[in-house]
Amino acid sequence: MLGNRESYFEALDEVKNICQIKFADEICSVYVGGSVARGDFVPGRSDIDLYIVLKSNEIQNKLQLELEKIKSKEKPISVAYTTKKEVIGGQSFLGSGFEYNNFIREGKLIYGQEIKDRIPKPTREEEIKTADQCLKFFEASYKDYEEEVIERYFSATFRTLCIVLSGKGIYVSSKKDVVTVCNKKFKDRKLLNEKINVIYDLWITWGRERLTQEQVCTLLKACDDIMPLIFDLWESKE
Repeated sequence: MLGNRESYFEALDEVKNICQIKFADEICSVYVGGSVARGDFVPGRSDIDLYIVLKSNEIQNKLQLELEKIKSKEKPISVAYTTKKEVIGGQSFLGSGFEYNNFIREGKLIYGQEIKDRIPKPTREEEIKTADQCLKFFEASYKDYEEEVIERYFSATFRTLCIVLSGKGIYVSSKKDVVTVCNKKFKDRKLLNEKINVIYDLWITWGRERLTQEQVCTLLKACDDIMPLIFDLWESKE
């Protein structure tokens, strides 16, 4: 895993070099998203989320093989691909509900041409439909996360809350912003806020050191307790 902030930026430089030297005529744009784009990533914990817009799908496998060489150096890179045609035609995941608002606000161009203004903005009805579909998926699969690493619990909880908030017209994605919004806008939901504050405090601790067994148990219990509260918030008209 990457141990310091500089190593994350070095990994991004490697990505840019691969694109420029080997695929310059075939890549439209490369963006970095998530915590790395915002600058609040935790070295050794956070992934590097890349969004790559290709001129066609023909080079995806070749490009992925090149990027795997970076990943083989224990650099946590995740890549999502789309094409320029899909973007312009409104068929790309970048134009879908929560992803659209998240990408427009935080996606940082690191190579190629700016394409944000080419993405059709989804309607509120489309945003709500997408959020509902995602929530049904998370509700059905949440228990599967119990057997996976601690990061999955953090990710599932905050991601689900982000989707719920986007369905209500509130667009945030950093964990700190999610907690702030819940504490202020839904302050009457005391149990929800109690649980999300516990989970966030454990996230901060986890960024500094390994969680104790007691802390892990607290995290898993808080995540299990909060999921019904999140879905109850989604069903409400607040």
